[in-house]
Amino acid sequence: MSKKEKKFLSTAELGGLLGVTRQTVRNWFLKGQVKAYRIGQNIKIPKAEAVRILQHFGQPIPRWLGTEEANPLEFLE
Repeated sequence: MSKKEKKFLSTAELGGLLGVTRQTVRNWFLKGQVKAYRIGQNIKIPKAEAVRILQHFGQPIPRWLGTEEANPLEFLE
């Protein structure tokens, strides 16, 4: 699966885009500052939430991340 096809980012991927550690992103999730899903021990951040966070911090949005509004639960429908 290419990056463009992904619907979720890992804490490490989002941290890399922001220049922070994956632990920082995990802490934000635990504090409720990042909307994400816990899948087992993994935390997955929807693309739309990653875009929101990048915009909040004034960071550029990578082209592969896109800006389309994706429903992260559409696979359940």
